[in-house]
Amino acid sequence: MRTRPGITISEVLVVIAIIATLLALLIPAIQQAREAARRNACKNNLKQFGVAFHNYHDTHSTFPPAQIYDTSKTNEWWNYAGVGWGALILPYIEQSALYDRINFTVTEPGRDAINHPVRTTNIPIFRCPTDQDIRPIADRAPTNYVFCAGHNAQNMGTIFGGGETGKDNGTSVLYANSKTDYARITDGASNTMVLSECVIGTKYVESELYSRNNINSCGENFPNSKYIHRRGSSWFTLFPDRGPTYAYTAHTVPNALWNTGSCAVALSTFNADAQSMHSGGVQIVLADGSVRFISETIYLPMWQNLANMRDGRVLGEF
Repeated sequence: MRTRPGITISEVLVVIAIIATLLALLIPAIQQAREAARRNACKNNLKQFGVAFHNYHDTHSTFPPAQIYDTSKTNEWWNYAGVGWGALILPYIEQSALYDRINFTVTEPGRDAINHPVRTTNIPIFRCPTDQDIRPIADRAPTNYVFCAGHNAQNMGTIFGGGETGKDNGTSVLYANSKTDYARITDGASNTMVLSECVIGTKYVESELYSRNNINSCGENFPNSKYIHRRGSSWFTLFPDRGPTYAYTAHTVPNALWNTGSCAVALSTFNADAQSMHSGGVQIVLADGSVRFISETIYLPMWQNLANMRDGRVLGEF
């Protein structure tokens, strides 16, 4: 009786090689598909913010301020222990019950213990699924979405009021106690951005030795600097950190400060880039509610034009 020949080692190796090749082709494709789905989910979050901003404007005849605070306060927290834009739009993102639990009457609602249950609540819409699930501050629920603070390295005195009796800082749509309506966005709502992304927990450099020139580029080569990993630390309040945690500027293109870190000096000036884990750029919300993906290689003056609501520049395709 004749026996059938078995499979040779060479044939097994060929089959293994073919399977390995197929997996090498298939796995990246699966990963790309998953990332595309995550990026689309992130885009949907931003679209909901765009709709919420419009509904807020319909109700209050203004965009939400970056933060509300009591200008009569003279203690050290007067300018950043208030409640931020993320809390103010809760009724417009199907979180009315949570909004109703906020006590706005205490002296410092952003850090008062009475609002602890609210500010520690994780809300999925504030999280980009591409980013890691971390919490930089234990008693704050984080956010991947930060507001545009203007087209250059910002002075906090400009962001926190100023201009026309606190209604206008001359560049960004959102800032503290702002009351920006469509009429003030003279460049057009489709040419002005209000929100973008940050990567939760990335660092910013804090140094008392930064000068205006130093802060234009940021960096780590400054003595007595502190490296604080708190970007995106809270959707509820700007307290207890500085500009890079809750805002971004258009002084550099997206992701430009990823390696060196955003930076801040004292409580006055900061420079922070828009950041994301998406390959090649970030997503933004324009004042008309639309969402766009912006390449990290965008022409810098055009990026800065998007951050200035009335510089009079006509933008082409971006």
